Amino acid sequence: MDIPRIFNISESAHRIHDPISPEKLAILGAVLRLKSGARVLDLGSGSGEMLCTWALDHGVTGIGVDMSPLFTEQAKLRAVELGVADQVRFIHDDAAGSISDFLLLPELVASFGRLGCDVVEMVLADQDDWDRYEAAKWLTMRRWLEANPGDEFSKEVRAKLTSEPGRYTAYTREYLGWGIFALMPR
Repeated sequence: MDIPRIFNISESAHRIHDPISPEKLAILGAVLRLKSGARVLDLGSGSGEMLCTWALDHGVTGIGVDMSPLFTEQAKLRAVELGVADQVRFIHDDAAGSISDFLLLPELVASFGRLGCDVVEMVLADQDDWDRYEAAKWLTMRRWLEANPGDEFSKEVRAKLTSEPGRYTAYTREYLGWGIFALMPR
């Protein structure tokens, strides 16, 4: 199991694989008043930045689950780099189970209650977060193309790089949101 190759290429230089800034991850950790030894489950953990920095800054322990073997390996390396490998563990697996429809924010928050969880905190992406996340992909794809001119996948990467800035500014930037929600079972 893996995510499509285009994501492994376009997000390979990302530390955070969603449109949330490092500052917002730090704010979320602070407002949650995380205590040393608290356990965290990070579903869709990407390269482990949230879990690793919270282990470093707050002393939490936890497990991160992501379906990209590349990002799972990057998360393990990040844990070693920050000296928190004994506090966190990263697993390559599908954290979502079956794919569901996207929900509007009020419906999404209500769905957590139906799962038996309280929403105890959240941080939401703004347009600047989206801009940093998306534009970083374009530079990464361009550098990948320069480094891999003979790769059979280069036509797909070139097509994506050519279309993405226009698609993003026309459709994604104004119309999609992103958030990280802290849940606790009731």
